[in-house]
Amino acid sequence: FNKINFMATLIVVAAYICGKEYRGKLLPLLAFVMAGWLALNQQVITGRMLQPTHYHWFFVTPLAIIALLYVFWWVLKSVKFRNLIFIAILIVVSTSALVGEIRATFVAVGGKMYEQKYKPILDYLNENPQGDVVLTADEDNAYLITVYTPHDLFWNSTGAFISRTSIERIKDAIFIYAYLNKKSRNDFATYFEKMMANPQSDFIAKATYQGLEGYYSGYDFFEYNRLSGMNDPIILTIRRDILAMLAEEYRRLIKSSSGISSLFKKYGVNYMVWDKNLNKEWDLSFMPMPKPVLNSDNIFLYKI
Repeated sequence: FNKINFMATLIVVAAYICGKEYRGKLLPLLAFVMAGWLALNQQVITGRMLQPTHYHWFFVTPLAIIALLYVFWWVLKSVKFRNLIFIAILIVVSTSALVGEIRATFVAVGGKMYEQKYKPILDYLNENPQGDVVLTADEDNAYLITVYTPHDLFWNSTGAFISRTSIERIKDAIFIYAYLNKKSRNDFATYFEKMMANPQSDFIAKATYQGLEGYYSGYDFFEYNRLSGMNDPIILTIRRDILAMLAEEYRRLIKSSSGISSLFKKYGVNYMVWDKNLNKEWDLSFMPMPKPVLNSDNIFLYKI
């Protein structure tokens, strides 16, 4: 629910009703602000929720603010008041943007400096631009692969859950990340249950599992997160059933002749990036002769 857009809609509607001389100008504006409000709340009719984040911040909210400024401009008859108000708005907006960027810089500078360690790996991948699939940890640094090289990622949970990703692929991602982790490799259900019970856990497969659990629970996104955050008994019961099912599928997979390597072939994984600074729990001993083609500050690139 976008409060700014809702307020803009009410004000534009009021201006349209009360200001007959402005109706010709206000009608297109009214259509735009109402379209944004309806789009963000269309799940009431369709039963399906849009992924609203960027649409909310970069389209609906700015358009609502512009609509409000237009209305105030037409309502204020005094040129002097118009100038004073809009100068004040410019000062506030510019100051807010400046302060926001400064704060964001201090928050992000550590991560951006760390990303520089990936440059040799990105350079190597760009020198081999066949458009291969790269397996790496499901975290922010993975975006460097898709942003700066022509290669694709094996998995990104954020992208997967706002797209029509198959349940089979979600499960396969969980199985691969579980197998890479030497602690969960041979204790799948117990390890996942422990990690889900720990709100501070940074287990790589946690977000992917949560998406799958939320789907199987039958609850909508917000209700599932509320119940899961409370460790509600209903969710815990569902979790035990799902983990038992996944553990059985995982057991059959790793006991097969091709094992986890079959999933690498299935999804065309040609490279693996292992950041040993961040993912110390990984273990690649199951791979035949895992020799890195490149090492950059303890971040290893493997050719599979």
